[in-house]
Amino acid sequence: MPVYLTTNEACEVLGIHRNTLYKCIKQGAPVHHWGPSGRQYRIVIAEFIAWMDNHGKKHVLHAETPAATETAEDMAQRRRELLHVLTA
Repeated sequence: MPVYLTTNEACEVLGIHRNTLYKCIKQGAPVHHWGPSGRQYRIVIAEFIAWMDNHGKKHVLHAETPAATETAEDMAQRRRELLHVLTA
């Protein structure tokens, strides 16, 4: 069963700024709508990571996040490790 995270939790797990997360959602990242109005998001990290790995555009990271100094390969490796931990 997938684990649904709030946007704040997903940002913390992914190491990205909240604005970057919302930019990804606007570009089509997979989210699940939640709440009575359906305006809240819940994110399954495995789906989001897969989308980020397959998405062709660069994502501009906020300068204050640790991920802002990583190379694309470092980020991909970190995502794979995270996905492995979450599915184990």
